[in-house]
Amino acid sequence: MTGPVRKPTEELKEQVLRSPMVRQAIMDEALAADVPPEKIKQKTRAMLDRMAADIQLSIATRVDIILRRLWRRMYNRIQVDEKGLEKVREASIKGPIILIPSHKSHIDYLILSQLFYHYDLGLPVIAAGDNLLLPVIGSLLRKSGAFFIRRSFKGDALYTALFRAYIWHLIRQGFTVEFFIEGGRSRTGKLRMPRVGMLAAIMDLVFEEDAPDIHIAPVSIGYEKIIEGEAYTKELLGGDKKKESFGDLLRARRFVKLNFGSINISFAEPIPVKEYIAQRKAEEQKPNAPYQPEHNLKDREHLTQTLAYTIVHEINRVSFITPTSLVTTILLTHENRGIRHDELIEKVEWLCKEVIERGGHIAPIEDISALIDRTVEFLGSKLLKNPKNLLEPVYKPRASRWLELGYYRNQLIHLFTSEGMVACALSGFKQFRTEDKGVPKDVLLEEVRFLSQILKLEFIFKPTPDIQDNFSETLDFLRSKGLFSESTEFIKVRRSRDELFMFLQALFGPFIDSYWVASLGLMRLLQGELNEAELIKLMQMTSETLYHEGLLRYSESVSKDTLKNALMLFQDLNVITSEKRPEKGSNKRTEKIYRIKEGFHDEEILLAFVKRIGKMSSCFAINDVIERLHERNKTSMQIEVSKDTQETAAPIDTTTKQKEREAHTNGRSTDQTK
Repeated sequence: MTGPVRKPTEELKEQVLRSPMVRQAIMDEALAADVPPEKIKQKTRAMLDRMAADIQLSIATRVDIILRRLWRRMYNRIQVDEKGLEKVREASIKGPIILIPSHKSHIDYLILSQLFYHYDLGLPVIAAGDNLLLPVIGSLLRKSGAFFIRRSFKGDALYTALFRAYIWHLIRQGFTVEFFIEGGRSRTGKLRMPRVGMLAAIMDLVFEEDAPDIHIAPVSIGYEKIIEGEAYTKELLGGDKKKESFGDLLRARRFVKLNFGSINISFAEPIPVKEYIAQRKAEEQKPNAPYQPEHNLKDREHLTQTLAYTIVHEINRVSFITPTSLVTTILLTHENRGIRHDELIEKVEWLCKEVIERGGHIAPIEDISALIDRTVEFLGSKLLKNPKNLLEPVYKPRASRWLELGYYRNQLIHLFTSEGMVACALSGFKQFRTEDKGVPKDVLLEEVRFLSQILKLEFIFKPTPDIQDNFSETLDFLRSKGLFSESTEFIKVRRSRDELFMFLQALFGPFIDSYWVASLGLMRLLQGELNEAELIKLMQMTSETLYHEGLLRYSESVSKDTLKNALMLFQDLNVITSEKRPEKGSNKRTEKIYRIKEGFHDEEILLAFVKRIGKMSSCFAINDVIERLHERNKTSMQIEVSKDTQETAAPIDTTTKQKEREAHTNGRSTDQTK
């Protein structure tokens, strides 16, 4: 097995405990607590024992044998980007590798370690949350390379020093260190925004210590079908995130009987950290404002944030688009209730070309009809409805499963982000149609800027120093596709029902609808504060009501994940503020309380903000909806939240709502008058 000779676990631990940063942290805590340093050292040793990996190749080999048998039953194949992996091998000769994969499933922890084991690259040491320190399973993970850290240790100087010293000694000894920059598993299929905590710790060590030549390797791990699909849907509908237990993992044996298709593992070009720093310094350097991340912590924070977004953009760039993603995208963006088999073939062929044109990766398809038949069968009757007694096959997504199907659609959405912002912003203007003059280019740019800001927590945008450059580039591309007229001053679509234009609206519409529904919830805060559970319950009820009335096209706007992102966004924009308070009836738990910020207490200012988002939504009666909810809020000063709902933190009875959606007539139209 390749790689440097590594010290035994106990010797590594002793080096960590003797490191200057840990010794200083021990002395500081002992002084603050007025206790002997030896007592704090014992506490530190216990923390390190709980944290540290203890790789035992014999155990890892046995685990590998079990997993290979399991994968053979669950997956048709595991497809590896061997050219990309070879570049990682070459980079590992120059210095330590930091592996940063996408995080969609618990399988991620296992599959990459197996890959490195079989390709003779040495087992990576993987950062795992201490919630995975389960009986038996935790020990197996530790001996297969996992080390366990707290979800949060902000303000704990001793733990921070211990963590930093441990990471640094792993890197100095040449271990491949792996962590998930998204923090947790994506419940939506698209990448989550990067969390820079661990990356920042590594960058601090690079700047403050004598660092080796570290390379960061972004990795995409994609699944044709995810094993956690149903669990994710329940969470998005409002259910609690279920804590892992050994019993759950044992019951996961039922998955062995199911077919989950293929796994695709792709590698981006490894990023040499020292070269990246030098490049960023050259680009950011200004005559009167030197860029000095070595000494200036603000510059270092900016550089780390930029690197984090570069990494997730690279993960997106090399990701593999599966047949499941192609078929579900067409099903969810199709304007009619169902789609014929021959039309589905035609539209999937069209989408394949669009994906490839934008640099997406798709396996060669010999027989697209057979591929669609296999995918439809693969998705199964749980997800798709295939009505009987028809003249020919017609497929439609089950209304109760839109969120689960949306997971697979979202795996390709990053390819269309810039175009989607332009198309959806343009759709908010009445004069975008063929028969009208069009929208002034500068006016459209401002609306694209606004929409991009609203959705900045949802999508990884193309790294660019200037949105105007990206906007002009996108307009030129869409003109080349024949979507817009040739006028340089006014923008309008050539055909009011252009296929690409309607597709882009339908692709991003569910997210815009969610943010509009969330903004409607802000109107309630004019009457007084609400806790997070109450506010999200109100938003989900609003979404359900408007969807069942036929005023919203996308039932996915109910997604708890997106609504929580919207609240974070509104707080970032200084529309609302929040504080944590002790939860009623609990001495330990806290709850987040939201209220409107002072600048938005003026109803006209808040309503203008709500309408600006609403005009890009799928709702064709935004003024009527706003007026109705506004009157309701005025007459209802208190939102009644049942004790049952508060206890389960499940704003929606998912079983009942799924049945209601199943019965709901899903009529859809994209030709809307705002």
